[in-house]
Amino acid sequence: MLSYIGTRPALTHLVDLIWRFSPRPPLQAAQTFESPMQDPMVTTILSALESVRGDYYRLVFVGPVAEPYLLAISRTTRFPLINLSLEISRLLIDVPPARRARDLPGIAESLLDHVNAEGVILNRLELLFLPSLSHDPVRTLLRLSRNLTILAVWPGEMEGDRLRYAEPAHPEHVDHDATDLVVVSGSNIASAGRTG
Repeated sequence: MLSYIGTRPALTHLVDLIWRFSPRPPLQAAQTFESPMQDPMVTTILSALESVRGDYYRLVFVGPVAEPYLLAISRTTRFPLINLSLEISRLLIDVPPARRARDLPGIAESLLDHVNAEGVILNRLELLFLPSLSHDPVRTLLRLSRNLTILAVWPGEMEGDRLRYAEPAHPEHVDHDATDLVVVSGSNIASAGRTG
């Protein structure tokens, strides 16, 4: 058994994060379709993924999507669906708290290096917003998307040309300009692509 003398609060916090980001029962779709593949959101997301195929950054943001839709996209694209917070917290648990912020990019890259596919669907991104990790979640995802296509399920709000997470007074608050990003949200289902 490993000894974590002096790091018990940090270890407890990390175990709490693992529980917080572990898989939950699937969400129910807002509408019922014979197949999620018939939904305009799924076809719009698939078109957006195709549109970034040759780009330097192959990243598509999508708002919260019900599990059946993500699974349908995963089956169609053969992109694995990864609970990013759960997987990164499992890898960070053995890293001393003082080194976690520094090691996060390398850990995330090594996690995705093991993906045997052209792309990946990243769900549950909340761990990237932790102030203790000192990283901009959007820039982290952009960096990761240079090596493979990423569909990132944004856990916050998408309004106009902004990606937002948490209230302004909250320590995890992010308000990011999305003008040059590929964003699929309810407001642009008819024509996915770069916002702006």
